[in-house]
Amino acid sequence: MPEEAVKPLVTFAMAKAEQIWIPGYQDHQVDAMLLPPASSGRDAVDRPVIMLCNPNGGLYEFHHLQMDWIKFYTTRLDCHVLVYNYRGYGRCKGSPSPAMHNLDGLAIVNYLKNERGFVQIAVHGESIGGLVATYVACTSPHVNVLIADRTLATVPALAQRMIARWAGTVVDWVMRWDTDNVQKYLDAPCAKILCSDPSDEIILDGASLKSGVALSVELNDKTFDLPRQSVADGSPAPPVSPAKAVCKIGICFGPCSSSVVSEAASRPVVGQPLTESMVLRFSEAVLSVGRRALEHETGRDDEQHRRHESGALEETEPCGDTSDAAATGSSDVAIFMDDAVAASVVEIAAAPETQPILRADLVEASASVAPTLKFPGELLAVVWMQLARLDGYCGQVLLQAAENGGHDKIRAWTASLLTWGGYMAPERRRERSLEPFERGGILIVPITIAEVHAVLQHLAEQHTSFKYDYDIDFVMLMVEYLDDALQRRWRHLDSSTIEKRDVAGESVQIDKKTDSRAAAGQRKTVIPLLINTEDARLGCLLPLRCGHNKNYEDAEKQALIGFLRHVGFIGSVK
Repeated sequence: MPEEAVKPLVTFAMAKAEQIWIPGYQDHQVDAMLLPPASSGRDAVDRPVIMLCNPNGGLYEFHHLQMDWIKFYTTRLDCHVLVYNYRGYGRCKGSPSPAMHNLDGLAIVNYLKNERGFVQIAVHGESIGGLVATYVACTSPHVNVLIADRTLATVPALAQRMIARWAGTVVDWVMRWDTDNVQKYLDAPCAKILCSDPSDEIILDGASLKSGVALSVELNDKTFDLPRQSVADGSPAPPVSPAKAVCKIGICFGPCSSSVVSEAASRPVVGQPLTESMVLRFSEAVLSVGRRALEHETGRDDEQHRRHESGALEETEPCGDTSDAAATGSSDVAIFMDDAVAASVVEIAAAPETQPILRADLVEASASVAPTLKFPGELLAVVWMQLARLDGYCGQVLLQAAENGGHDKIRAWTASLLTWGGYMAPERRRERSLEPFERGGILIVPITIAEVHAVLQHLAEQHTSFKYDYDIDFVMLMVEYLDDALQRRWRHLDSSTIEKRDVAGESVQIDKKTDSRAAAGQRKTVIPLLINTEDARLGCLLPLRCGHNKNYEDAEKQALIGFLRHVGFIGSVK
């Protein structure tokens, strides 16, 4: 027997694993392996059991070589783990299909509960395995916890984004598969957590379960199709690769961006629901501002280069003396900023190694215009600088959505900001959801929407022509709308009766008029990284940055442990 085939068997033997055949749907025999907890032993049925649902093409024999979930659950959490193969994989007969996988998964849970006597059962579905996990959690009364790990909204939605729009139709017509993961997740009555990496290269963000839930809640989207994108109807250009993002943003729209989308239909109204027209116009405006800002910097660089070659550079004033430039330039209007706002601009210019923007030359631009700004070029640079760093609370800034997917990802980013960001705990609302990251030699540092709103408001007050720019005007309206929507949701969250559940399931009601210090001690548990909605339909969100087929980072594992402890699935962990 080849050495590669022997290693998994030796590993399972050392772990005292038990190979079993579980009767599946219509007497199909499911090849499975049950691994005992490292400390408690095989007979400790009072310890929780986790059923792992494989990603696409996965075999349980090699699961421990690809991911560390088996070791994590058996050793670190002292739980049982059941791994198994889908139909058509390994020694299992039959042909793969989502419907059969779901019914086999249901049979496995019944086996664990009725035949083995396990008290607590969790289903952990990774990638395509999330389809099985959400179905079982939605259908079986025996499931206590659902872990939807880097999974999708629907198969057609993913096919559209990975291949082309027509691919989703082919999957629907030919396969006839019911893969609505979103509704099953929302309907699952158990404790649940949705783990998602917005930069996942396999489950693209617009097709992820995280985005699907948000789009369903905010826009009543039930199909999660790739939005139609054509210049004729005012939609942005098709999604582009990160490598070509800057170039593509530059050709999405003309200098005076125009659209046939009704201005009245797309105009944000504070206090009203989000609409498709609003998101479409927002995407258009964001991409246009980004393109125009980069275009301005490129043009400025070209002009300086030409002047340098002609020898005119020595005869002109230094470009850093913007007060003189503003006084002598007849075509530019200066924007004067007070110390507070000017400091934020100067801060970026003074420490480019620690402050975020898209390009290094935009950092130089901000340095040359503080504390006055020249409209429109320098103003565009500052506006784009603010938008690019805008944190969506789900592990991604607006820049990443704009460059990696255009309207589709901006749409998902916006819906996710409201759905998940609306449940941020007070202690987390000023914190960033992702660490600063480097892009082209520049460190991108996320900022909150409240900060962006404050800067844009100040610029508008100082420059009366600010709102006459078609794109900047709409961006400002939309930022105001999103900031207000979050503030409304947070006020509602904070003013509602706080309910805290202990491990035994008892709840303590705290009256709104309770002393603030006592109430603060009774607030819901705040787990780092985790967005705990306390909503039975939404569950919790764990933003990831580990990618699709990689192990969780330690902080992400700690957040998952915190969730499992919070819902009473496990006790304290050493």
